Amino acid sequence: MLKALCGQAGSSGRAGPGAGVGAGGQTFFEILSEGTHFCLVMASSTSAADQIPQEGLQETGPDHVSATNPGPFDALHNDVRGILPSFMVFQGARFSFQKPVGQRLALTHNLVLNGAESTYRLQTTYIGALRQKGAQEAYPICIGDVNHEGKLSANIIHELSDNVKLKYQLQTDGSKVVGTALESEYHGVDYCAGLKVLNYNPAKSRGAEFQYQHTPELAEYSGLNFGGRYSGDKWSLSGTLSPIGIVQTSYIHNISQNVTAACELEMQLLQRQAQASIGAKYQFRTSTFRAQITSGGAVMGFFEKRLAPAFTFVISAVLDHATSDTTFGMALNIGQ
Repeated sequence: MLKALCGQAGSSGRAGPGAGVGAGGQTFFEILSEGTHFCLVMASSTSAADQIPQEGLQETGPDHVSATNPGPFDALHNDVRGILPSFMVFQGARFSFQKPVGQRLALTHNLVLNGAESTYRLQTTYIGALRQKGAQEAYPICIGDVNHEGKLSANIIHELSDNVKLKYQLQTDGSKVVGTALESEYHGVDYCAGLKVLNYNPAKSRGAEFQYQHTPELAEYSGLNFGGRYSGDKWSLSGTLSPIGIVQTSYIHNISQNVTAACELEMQLLQRQAQASIGAKYQFRTSTFRAQITSGGAVMGFFEKRLAPAFTFVISAVLDHATSDTTFGMALNIGQ
């Protein structure tokens, strides 16, 4: 079954102003006002009756979609991100301690030791009871994270119904608001529609306009992107394409119950640059190992070992043969 999506993205993968119509009737447009961006994304699947079993495919978060629903455009490559260690490796020493405070509140202390980048972060997680979907899922979900410099990030996720989900994000640097985002999603049987409001400030917003931008220098870009996913019993192929020549594809394959392989290819056609990587995830009884090799000569490894029910030891390593640079990290996670 082929799932087609269309979306708006900048050169860095973030939303920008624009308008367009995708193949198969999918539509995307964005309204831009001063200091504010409104984005509307709609994607649909080719058939609601195509039921493709997804056993063995990696679920990487709440945005993982079913066989007939294409899900959000931003989550198109989420499956491969849960397998390749390039999205997980770190440098230095990390220590994380999570302590439940009651039935619905938990505190997490995070300490990072890495030279000038050393930091301490305190994270709070609250699971509400307005909507209880099961023993392991309830809404709203409120997550707050603040570091020793006073930089705060907050996320609120609430599901109004089985089809409607709301998300709010806030970032501050001390007393200054750096960015805000309000997002709503509607999941149909074979389509997903979303509306985003970015950096909304009622004091600065003045009216609205439809706008399309494309700069020759490619410093800023707004245009219509296309993406799709084709899934089988034990594999999934995803791809995205932008008008400025950025092509990204990812493929995952469930080799066995404990082994999953993945590969990723990213090409910038105008700059004539390309990078490919291949990796695998091995799951054992009390540990997980991820490995990856890139076309640039980098070898990565990410190893997680559960020492006890609430203790996890992590080792991260990167060896770049092209530059002879090495990156090594160790972490200990304590808590549920």
